[in-house]
Amino acid sequence: MVKKITLLGLMVALGLALAAPALAANGIQGSVANVPTADSVAMGQARFRIWSLQDATGYNLGTATPNAPALSTATAGGGNFQPTGYRGPQDNTVAYASDADNQSFYQLGDAQVNASACNHAAWYSIQGAVFPSAASTSLGDDRTAGCAGAGGTNCWLRADSTNSRSTAINNVAGGWPDGSHSLTSSGGFSAVSTVNVNASASNPCGAGQANLTWTDAVVNSLKDSAANPYQGATLYRFHASDCGTCPTGDVASGWVAAGTFAAGSGGTNHCVPMPGTGADYYALRYRFNGPGGTSVMESGINWVGANSQCVAATGTVVRVNNVNARYAGRNTVNVTWTSGVESGLDSFYVTRSNSPTGTFARVSDKVTLRGDGANYTFSDKVNRGQGRVVYYSIEIVNADGTSSSAGPAAVTLPTPNSKKDLQ
Repeated sequence: MVKKITLLGLMVALGLALAAPALAANGIQGSVANVPTADSVAMGQARFRIWSLQDATGYNLGTATPNAPALSTATAGGGNFQPTGYRGPQDNTVAYASDADNQSFYQLGDAQVNASACNHAAWYSIQGAVFPSAASTSLGDDRTAGCAGAGGTNCWLRADSTNSRSTAINNVAGGWPDGSHSLTSSGGFSAVSTVNVNASASNPCGAGQANLTWTDAVVNSLKDSAANPYQGATLYRFHASDCGTCPTGDVASGWVAAGTFAAGSGGTNHCVPMPGTGADYYALRYRFNGPGGTSVMESGINWVGANSQCVAATGTVVRVNNVNARYAGRNTVNVTWTSGVESGLDSFYVTRSNSPTGTFARVSDKVTLRGDGANYTFSDKVNRGQGRVVYYSIEIVNADGTSSSAGPAAVTLPTPNSKKDLQ
């Protein structure tokens, strides 16, 4: 009799085990689609992190290296990714909270371009879902819109151009593509906002301070009542010797956390003191509710978003950066420069001299302002018989009619080889 009871107990135990959640049998996976081919080539590999709000021990626990971001190479998606995209890792849920039912899972994707350059930029995607053990409503093909079609994974709703940020981030020092001065979404990847700087004398923070604002994050998709994980932003500061020493995007290169800010506060005034010496740049990383709901995940694995305009030493406002002149052939010199803060200005003129100390004469028409951080180019026809070295300066005309200059930049012309070159 005792043996029968024991056997019955064993059968009941087995029955309970068989009825327990079997979420791990399907796994979880998500994708980012609609990434332009040129963007994915420049971005290279994207990085993905997966975590559960019910498990505080870490993320990507089903991978060979716990807490290490999984790398993904862009693939041509045909009818799926249109034209290219990234498929995140397929993770095994058994490692999360003992495969408990109805866990809230999130996937954060990160990509960047120009990692070691001044015009660094970063993108992110964030997806969330509550995955039940009875996964019939969650299973599908993660590469398709709405997880449509047959598939053996519990999938987040695809991150694509229908749910990424719809408006551009403007007034970017470099931008993407290079020189565009703006950052747009790249398919399902939204750009991490640059920090906008108002250092004019009339800014809301007053003299000796700069006013910082930015655009908050957009969450791509939330499924089955998953909570919005966006918590706000971490502001980073980079201190340089001057405005000609611009930072890369690598956090380890000198970026220092300068404060955390709640979701929804990006558009409010954030006052920071202008540096007493040198120059400051600012950048962001977005913050999301992390493993166990008690930690934070930041966008970027070890990088920040696009850097702000330069904030110079107390009492000065940088109007023009990086004046350069380059001989382009056919008796033509290309003069380039980047604006700093344009508030309070009227226009620019390109000026030229045969001496670094002047007198400089205008050689361009009035150059209309295009906004803080804009890149400008002017092509000047020169007479190579007037001298081998030519100097260019940017005349900065204020709204009140006064002016100052930035530069000069020198260019050495090739030796004339015909009478035509001397004209």
